[in-house]
Amino acid sequence: MAFWLMPLIAAISTAICLYLWFRDVRRIMTEQKSTMESAKSQLKIFREKAHKARNDPEVAAVMERSESIYRQAVDNYNRTLHKPWVYPPAALMGFRTIREGGEKP
Repeated sequence: MAFWLMPLIAAISTAICLYLWFRDVRRIMTEQKSTMESAKSQLKIFREKAHKARNDPEVAAVMERSESIYRQAVDNYNRTLHKPWVYPPAALMGFRTIREGGEKP
């Protein structure tokens, strides 16, 4: 085998592994972000309804559950982002930690 063939195979294998790693991390983080955005929009809708129907205990209970779902979605997103095998490519692709208080819908 020629001397140049082995480094070429190693470079191609490394590029393929990096591509698959980044693609999988993008898929995982996009799913997490989509879940969080969905919970955020649901919370926004329930806040508008709660504003219209004040002093309704049923609406208050739904509002509390919606806020809990949103907090859980943000926690799951952040926990996934900070996994050791996810963080390097996710950070390079622009995924950042979501601060729950700063991300009001």
